[in-house]
This record gives sequence, structure tokens and C-alpha cells, in this order.
Amino acid sequence: MKRSTLAIAATLGLSASLVSSPAHAQPNLPDSVIECVARELGTEAAQQIQTQRANAEQEAVIRQCFQSSGNAGGGGQSGGPSSGSEQRVPKSKCASTKGLKRYVKSTGSPNRLGVNIGQYPYNPGAFYYSPTTLAQDGYKAVRYTMQMYYDGSTGRLLHGKGDGILSLKLNKWLCSHSDEIREAKRAGLAVALFVELLNYSSVMASQDGGGPPNFDHPDGIESRLSKEYLAAVPQIAKFAERYKVDWFDPANEADKGFTAANAARIVKAAPKRAKSFKGLLVTQPLVTTYEEAGIVPDMSGYDLVSLHDGDILREAQNYEQTGQLSDRLFAQSETAWAWAQASGVTRYLVGEFGQFDAVTPAPSVAATSAVVDAYLAKFPNPQGLFCQDNPDPSMDRFETSPMNAVCKSLQSRF
Repeated sequence: MKRSTLAIAATLGLSASLVSSPAHAQPNLPDSVIECVARELGTEAAQQIQTQRANAEQEAVIRQCFQSSGNAGGGGQSGGPSSGSEQRVPKSKCASTKGLKRYVKSTGSPNRLGVNIGQYPYNPGAFYYSPTTLAQDGYKAVRYTMQMYYDGSTGRLLHGKGDGILSLKLNKWLCSHSDEIREAKRAGLAVALFVELLNYSSVMASQDGGGPPNFDHPDGIESRLSKEYLAAVPQIAKFAERYKVDWFDPANEADKGFTAANAARIVKAAPKRAKSFKGLLVTQPLVTTYEEAGIVPDMSGYDLVSLHDGDILREAQNYEQTGQLSDRLFAQSETAWAWAQASGVTRYLVGEFGQFDAVTPAPSVAATSAVVDAYLAKFPNPQGLFCQDNPDPSMDRFETSPMNAVCKSLQSRF
């Protein structure tokens, strides 16, 4: 579409209906948003944001203009959806697949550096990027997290069974994500598609100021939920194949909400359900749930394991204060890699690399670089590495975070 900026912030899965501002200059803002900015800040500012990076005041106005113009989906102050029938239904028409190709064709394909743009939905404002901007910034991949919603009291998947965004049946729900994936592909970016479950009522509570969504649910509903989830995997896999997704995780961190035993069963069963997908199949364990239960998941059906570390900035802050790296600094990644190797998996990617909770003050670029260098000394050859920053609003956004400068410095390694 002419003059439309693509939102690939995976905020409550509103995907195709969420349009957001890119990280630097905004040359492709919708006309309605430009006109809104002109009304609020004047014509000079409206012209400036199309050629220069917006300042904090301008970004705040841009975000408000997206919301008021209807480009940003439903209404919360942070750009997230409102609840119930007031939610805007995302566009459900599948984008064209013409000309799309897979960039990462085997475990031997060249490594790619990217950005993790799919964050937890309680802060939809965490990331604002366009695929073109990412490519211009030198990145070669994006990780896109797609949430599936379920009823926390029954364990039933809710797609096609509710109002607003939940009115779409699974096939149309998947298509509501297709614009983002298509545009990322057209920009030359490899795409990692990670699918995870979220308790819808908990997500709504978090939108009303209740804090992060609760990923847990009663053990009694796990049987139904796991069956419905696995039944949906073949359709999701066909979608991933249709859009030539490069890496696909059909059950991201299954052990985040399920008990370890049920999570292990889902991870074991998912590859057979995803056999229509011809790209690289990935699994990312949370690790701690399995460890506490004494269970080692079988990853034998996967091409790669996704390692992750959510304390890079916190460790950098500690390093800046003490001059020392913590003992067993990357134990979570080490454990997941050991499990994967025991299952015959020979490659890994780093699916989430940054920080998950607030760190104030932010560490310096030098301290962050030291921790990142230590991590890459242990895991020197990730087929993909996806940088991210803290989704908490108290922390600077990625482009002003030390993670941004450090990740850009990694481009020479990929």
C-alpha cells in the first residue's frame, strides 16, 4: 500500500491492523498521521519527521496520531487493544505470496543478525520498526512472535469464538499476520516465526494495569488445551510454509504455561504435526520448569534449538559496578544447548538476546559489549541472533538502548 508503514510489533497479535512508526526517519507515515502531526506540532515538524529521526515529543504525538486516526488498532493509551467488542478486528485477508523466497534454506546457511520484534503484549509500545528500516540499519532477520489465545478456565482456544480480534477463525487469524511477514520478506529479511499460548483473560487484565500477563493456568485444563493446540499446529505450519518462513517454532516455551511433563509431550509431538513446513524447525525451552521437575525434553524432531538470555543488561550493570562476570552467567543457554545436543540437534540460534525487565540506570555500551562478548565466546556460531531491549516502559526503547549500539557492532560477525 502506498504510504503505509508496517507494524511488526506483535502486540496481542493485532498484527496487520497495527501500524507503527519506524525507528529512525519516518518516510512512509500514512497521510492521516502526517496531517495529525501537522495540526499538533505544525507543518515544519510534520515535514521534519519524514526525513529525520523524531524526538521524544514528536514520537509521543506520532503514537497518539496513529491511535486517533485508526491506524493503531484498538484503544489503550499504550497503543494496545481495548477489551471486548470494542476491539478493532484485524484485517483477515491473506497477503499475496508472489515472489517470496526462503533465505535460510538449511542448517549450513550463512548466519543472520536480527531483531526480536515480538514482545509480550502488556506493552505494545516496546518496538516500532518497519522492515525497510531494519534492512537499511544492516539487520538481516526478524523474529516475529505470534500469540494464540485460550480461555484460562476451560482450556479452549478462543479463535473464532469471541468478539473483536477473537471473532476470526484460525485461518483468518493467521492471515491477519501475513502482511508483516510478507513485507519483511520483501525487504530481504529472514523471518523466525515463534508461536506461543497466552491466557486471554490474563492479557486483558494486564492491559487494565494488572501487570504482566499470567502465563500459568490450572493443571486441570491442560489436557484439553494441549489437544486443541496440537490440532492447530498443522494449519499454522502450512501458513508458515506458504509464506516461506525461515525458522518456525510451533510451541515456543511450552514449559512457560504447561507443567513440564505436558510441555515435553507437546514439544515431542509438534514436529510430526508440522511436517508440511519445509524450512528449519526450532524449539525454545524456558528451561527452569523442566529443571525443577527433573525432565529433559526430547528435541530430536528439530533442526535447531533456540537459546535465550534475558539478563544481558542486568549483567552488564553488575559488570559495570564490580568489574566481574557472574558465575554460571549463561547457565540457561548452556543447559538448553546440552539438552539439544543429547537429542542430536547440531545447531542453535539465539532467539531472545537482551533484557526482559527494568534496569535503571542503563549500563554503558562498553559494559554491555563485555557481557555480549562473553556470551558469544561460549556460543560463537548462532545461525541467527535476535537482539531485543526491555519491553518495560521505564526503559529506553531499543534504538536508544546500549543493546542497539552493541547489536549494530555485531554486524561484522554475521
